[in-house]
Amino acid sequence: MCSSIYFAYWAARHAGSMIAAMGGVDAIAFTGGIGENAPNVCGLILKHLGWAGVPLTATHTVPANEVRQIAENALVLMDQASAT
Repeated sequence: MCSSIYFAYWAARHAGSMIAAMGGVDAIAFTGGIGENAPNVCGLILKHLGWAGVPLTATHTVPANEVRQIAENALVLMDQASAT
C-alpha cells in the first residue's frame, strides 16, 4: 500500500472517531505541510470522510509555520531554564 494512501486512511480513521464523538462537523481544516503541499492526500482523506457529509466547499487550508513555532517554544523553555 502506498504510504500516502495508508496515511490518508489513518488520518481519516482518527478524524472519523473525533467527528463521531462530536456528533458531526461543519467544516474540516487542513494545516501545515499536508494542507499546504499535499492536496492529493487531503482529497484522499476527504474521500474516506464522505460519510460525514462535509461538502468540499467546507474544507479550508490554513498556512502554518511549524519551524517558527518550535523556535518560539524553545526560547520560552530556555528563558525558563535560565531563570531557575
